Amino acid sequence: MSKNIYLFSLLFLFITLSVDAAPDPDEVERIKGNSSLQVEGEVITDKLHSDVEGSYPSQVRKMQLKIKEVTKQPTGLTIGPEDTLSIFYSYVPSWVQLAGGEKMDIIVGDEIEIWLEKYGNSWKPALSGETVNHLVKVEPRKEPIPEPFSNKLKQTVQNNTGYIVLGGIIVLVFYMGLLIRKFMKFRLS
Repeated sequence: MSKNIYLFSLLFLFITLSVDAAPDPDEVERIKGNSSLQVEGEVITDKLHSDVEGSYPSQVRKMQLKIKEVTKQPTGLTIGPEDTLSIFYSYVPSWVQLAGGEKMDIIVGDEIEIWLEKYGNSWKPALSGETVNHLVKVEPRKEPIPEPFSNKLKQTVQNNTGYIVLGGIIVLVFYMGLLIRKFMKFRLS
């Protein structure tokens, strides 16, 4: 009995410690409401600022946003249409599997609505990709950090494991048939 309680306690602890969950929609709306600046605009440049060392590839990138409409701005700040903003953001490639909120997915030509917070002399998204709405999304999209061949190969193998096993079984049965045939020929002669 105490063994089951111990297992259930560990299971409960494991379930409650899932830290990488997506943020609650109410929390996202609260953060958007508390943001300093809300604008719509077109991404006119998107450049690497710095690479980030870690367990997966990521970068700090800087985009220039040409403003089309200002929905909210702090008092004392006068940003209007045709002005540009420098916005720093964290970029993680789409091929990196992470749990949690939305990643930033920005390329030149995108038209976005974004909620921002002050970041030094520039701006940053209030809550990464959760505070960016794409109004116009340019296609096709190109990753600033291309997926390595080894990762593509690994994904292909993982996605096709069933086919690989089935192919292996078929080849094994074929060779077993050849061996049996050769053995039978040998025995009969």
